[in-house]
Amino acid sequence: MRIFTPRQPTGEPRTALTPEVTAALTAKGHAVAIAAGAGVRAGFDDDAYSTAGASVLTDDGDGWDSDLIVTVVDTGAPFSTAVLGMLDPFVRADRMRELADGGATVFAFEAIPRTTRAQVV
Repeated sequence: MRIFTPRQPTGEPRTALTPEVTAALTAKGHAVAIAAGAGVRAGFDDDAYSTAGASVLTDDGDGWDSDLIVTVVDTGAPFSTAVLGMLDPFVRADRMRELADGGATVFAFEAIPRTTRAQVV
């Protein structure tokens, strides 16, 4: 599976994948690509991702056709693949419809139950 993590919008200090998680994913045979600079605000430079086995993309456009987009927040991009992140589905129903109409499969963290029984999710 090809997994892509884009740069987050200005003001968002988190990144969706750390180099540690990237290494675990690549060890399992996944191809991970990350936008150049995507981890900088979270304290991870591009070299850390390269060392972990990720391809660092200087052109974000090269990653949007991946099998899975892993993001912290919705970047507003026209996803047509699987998307995992904090996508604010309860407030942004129009955006969720736009993604669904475009063929995206959306996994919004906000929609995952937070009970102790659901922690294994």
